[in-house]
Amino acid sequence: MGQKRKYIFNIGIKLPKEINNRVFWSFTLINISVVLVAFLTYQQINILVRNNQISYQNLRSTQTYLQKIRNSLNQSSILLQNQLVIRSTQSELQRQNIWKSIFVDTDSLSNYENSWQNIEMRLKFKTFTTDIKKGKKYQDETQQLLTFEILSPKEKNIKDTLNKVKAKDLFQNKVLENAQNINQKLESLSNYLQEEFKEKNIESQYNLSYFWTFEIIMLIFLVSEIAYMGWWISRRYRKQLFNIEDYIDTLAQGNIPDKVMTEDIETYDITERINNLAEQLQKIKEFAGTVGSGTFDKVMNVFNNEGELGIALAQMQRGLTEIAIRDMQRNWVNEGIALFGNVLREYTDAQALYDDIIINLVKYVKANQGSIFILKESTENKEPVLEQKALYAYDRQRMSNKTIKTGQGLIGQAWLEKEVIYLEEAGEKFVEISSGLGGSLPRCILIVPMINTESKVLGIVELASFQQFDEYEIDFVKRVCEMMVSAISSLQNNDKTRRLLEEAQRNSQRASVQEQETRKINLYSGRNQPPERRNYQQRYFIRKNLSLLRTEFER
Repeated sequence: MGQKRKYIFNIGIKLPKEINNRVFWSFTLINISVVLVAFLTYQQINILVRNNQISYQNLRSTQTYLQKIRNSLNQSSILLQNQLVIRSTQSELQRQNIWKSIFVDTDSLSNYENSWQNIEMRLKFKTFTTDIKKGKKYQDETQQLLTFEILSPKEKNIKDTLNKVKAKDLFQNKVLENAQNINQKLESLSNYLQEEFKEKNIESQYNLSYFWTFEIIMLIFLVSEIAYMGWWISRRYRKQLFNIEDYIDTLAQGNIPDKVMTEDIETYDITERINNLAEQLQKIKEFAGTVGSGTFDKVMNVFNNEGELGIALAQMQRGLTEIAIRDMQRNWVNEGIALFGNVLREYTDAQALYDDIIINLVKYVKANQGSIFILKESTENKEPVLEQKALYAYDRQRMSNKTIKTGQGLIGQAWLEKEVIYLEEAGEKFVEISSGLGGSLPRCILIVPMINTESKVLGIVELASFQQFDEYEIDFVKRVCEMMVSAISSLQNNDKTRRLLEEAQRNSQRASVQEQETRKINLYSGRNQPPERRNYQQRYFIRKNLSLLRTEFER
């Protein structure tokens, strides 16, 4: 009782120096072992997760691009076949755009080539890219022959001397054969990809088995170490350390029990630190649970975000949060593109398309107002203007006949400059429609021009919102506008074709009437005229009618 006492761990508790040293070094060794196991466990989990994510992401991206290329090739062949059947080249621009997307997907697919472990798959992909180029060449040659075949009779005779092969024969002998060959190679690549999936699964199972073996060894080592020290300490302080021994054994088994309680002064400091360690391990357990459930926004403070493990876990949480946000944004954009792609394919009536597009766009980006302006071409006496074709505000469809000139207001400025305009604090003068319930007006204005491949503005999309538009939302609206350009051009071309056909029918009817009148004139006058004169008059009226029809079509 007369021994000197000193403070341990600076908490004001006096322990004998001998107990202090033994307990201190024993606890230090246990602490190092536990932290080492936790750190190595984290390292192994991080490596396994990262490798699996990269491998599966590459394989799934490869599978996605293969399917996209397959669908695009089939679609281009169907378009070309339809052109051969109806003897028309109206869908040539669509076919060319499909081929552009095929080459883009092929280039994207080549970026994953180095991640393929199967050598045969890489060789097959080399020949596949060559066949893709051949397929484009054969389809273009078929398209050229089809164009020559549907020329006017005079021009067709000239081209027939240079082209002996018919477009239909070339399509059957070259295009279809090449398409079948490409599909076979796509099927082979898909089979190779499935094999790689299986190999990756086997490799993952092996790595997981290796990981668990490593963990078991480490746990055995840790349990053995703790058991030995427990036996050694319990031999001297069995009554004081019995509870601590059980607690450490429980931790060594991977469980986190409640805090250990003791009234013994000799073990008080040890129990406090073990409880602190258990609390941090409990936080790690909770963190792992939140990561497993896909929740990354919960703030976790493990080891006070200090030390290698605490900093690494904090960085891991931030990284997973950023990945989750990017995935959410990417899924949102992809779902929106699919939605508006379906909308654009559903309609043949322009006004119905404009109304449905602006309603869905305002709702999808959670804006408050939206409108679509479409270009009205200039005439002899009027300059070109933008006409407001659709307006949707506060969950209601509105009516408006507003027109915009070049450079007039923000919309006219976007038209003139062909650039996106985005204002986060726009004045009230830029928002013309109120909710009808009073209150403030939207202050965020987004104006996106619809520009075709010839750098011509076909229309403008305007959105107004109380909330600011994020960058990915602005990019999404720009992509929707790009999709609308093709739809608007197609609708305008279809309308122009319909009007030409109607005009041609009217001209044909007029020609038929004129022909009947000519026959009547010839009937009455032919009795007193020689046959040569009657034949001359008939040829004259026929040439006149044909000239009239040709002039109307060219106009």
